Amino acid sequence: MIYNENLMRKRLAIYAIISLAYLCNMVSTVRAAEISTVELVKTAGPAVVTVMTSVSGQSLSFGSGFNVDSMGIIVTNYHVVRGADEIEVKFPNGDKFKVDKLIGLDLERDIAILRINGFDLPTVKMGNSNEIEIGEPTIAIGNAQGFENTVSNGIASGKRTLDHMWILQTTTPISPGSSGGPLFNNKGGVIAVTTLTWIEAGTQNLNFCIPINYVRGMIAAPRDIAMNDLLTSAKKIPTTGPSDLGHEYSQLVSKIDENSILTVVQAFTNADVNVVFNECIVQLNQHGFKTSGISVLQWERLLSSR
Repeated sequence: MIYNENLMRKRLAIYAIISLAYLCNMVSTVRAAEISTVELVKTAGPAVVTVMTSVSGQSLSFGSGFNVDSMGIIVTNYHVVRGADEIEVKFPNGDKFKVDKLIGLDLERDIAILRINGFDLPTVKMGNSNEIEIGEPTIAIGNAQGFENTVSNGIASGKRTLDHMWILQTTTPISPGSSGGPLFNNKGGVIAVTTLTWIEAGTQNLNFCIPINYVRGMIAAPRDIAMNDLLTSAKKIPTTGPSDLGHEYSQLVSKIDENSILTVVQAFTNADVNVVFNECIVQLNQHGFKTSGISVLQWERLLSSR
């Protein structure tokens, strides 16, 4: 009897050790799947680009983007490139590429996919936006106010449903210039495209992103879109009235006081175009709506007013 009890104890001890080792291995595997912010910046940062646009040789706007293919496929927001007749992307290492054509354009979801001629370019890892859980950590890398590879973090704070799509809300700051950049999860995958932030008295950390699965679907079915289509598509979207991103998005856009912008244009009629342009952006920011695309939305009106 004593022998059997000792044998049983030994067996239980062995089972306990095996179980503990198994659990430790599971925990190690889970942790290995996660990535620190420092490591994320090292691996993904080189693939986050600055998107610079111009029309008729005049600087139009800039924003962010990210490369998803070693040969050069750049994802950004449509509003970053809207109305441009020339687009250039700049990698953090200084390499610059002209965009030859677009392979994806979704005006309603504010997505543009650009093709450049590159080779062995740094890329980001794509995530799955269907797996986003509210409360999970999120990290953005972008070009806030032109400062390349600016890193910010927060959490996924909500999912908002529009008429025909959904958008991700996050507490991760999205500053002007960061539109079109990647939003990562803590596994290093891009789960959304950073698009806009809403700043108004009494509100904090209202930032919105386009889920990456919309982008993945477009990349899987590439199109051949000429650069001229950006100019054509820009004329299809009114600079006033409801936005194509739905009622909620329209409410955000309506925060702009158009009269103040027109007043600025009239006051600087004989000034340099860039002076007027910059003053308009200052006025827009003072009215609480901050997104790098605002420069694009107002630029056409600016030119037509002169």
